[in-house]
Amino acid sequence: TWGEWVPAVLVEIKPTAVAFGQNTQVLVFAMHGPLQSSGLDVGRYVGIQGELDGDTITGYFSPISRPTTQGTIQILCRTDDRGGPIVEYLRTLRPGGSCLMKGMGGIRLAPSLNPGSFLYNGREVTRLSLLAGGTGLAPALQITRAYVRTLASRTPNEDGTEPPPPPGGIKIVSAAESTQDLAFDEALRNLSDRYPGLIQCYKVLNNPPVGWTEGVGFVDLDIIRQRLWFPPSADQLCVMCGPPIFEKIMCSNLRKLNYPDDQIYSFAEAEL
Repeated sequence: TWGEWVPAVLVEIKPTAVAFGQNTQVLVFAMHGPLQSSGLDVGRYVGIQGELDGDTITGYFSPISRPTTQGTIQILCRTDDRGGPIVEYLRTLRPGGSCLMKGMGGIRLAPSLNPGSFLYNGREVTRLSLLAGGTGLAPALQITRAYVRTLASRTPNEDGTEPPPPPGGIKIVSAAESTQDLAFDEALRNLSDRYPGLIQCYKVLNNPPVGWTEGVGFVDLDIIRQRLWFPPSADQLCVMCGPPIFEKIMCSNLRKLNYPDDQIYSFAEAEL
């Protein structure tokens, strides 16, 4: 069950440089039966645990496979040292090997009947702001991919043309030290290019390269006002994921801008 650590067998390793950016890979694990699915809501994540040099290593990942996918669950992870000790452990895994896996917490974004929206705590959300720090881009990617899938359920016009875009959309601000920390950024940029009016991405780097044209330094109040959904409204939600200190500062900034608590979700605060 998802409340316990259970063995999970690795069945495939997929290189992903083109789809998700450099220094990433997808690990495909078998479920306990060919018809079993994870059933995890969008925004939920899993823990992976194993032994390395006598130490127990644990890491947390957002699945990129659908909750209804049968037989397997797919995890997107980094392959460089910026992913932490769990990356070193995962490098030792080969197809046929196993680790322990457990369904964890996270936000619950349920499907809505209306394309381009989710249900959160009983209300419909059409405007999603995603604040990501470092490897917190992985949950942002999971949520954005799920949003794109809702767009596919739109009914074409009678003449077969594309229906008008739904209201709202997703605005993403990601903060990192340098371009090397943006391992999943390429996938988000591809989605933004496909849906430019519905998915917008903005990056803030502490150490930008020469010629950088986006944000520099830290995510401040002005960036939140200009790059996320502002002012607060009943149909929006701001989800953040990153190092605890990043989430703490972002929560403080959002509250300074009068975002009510029910329009803010912090992975770090939710685990307290």
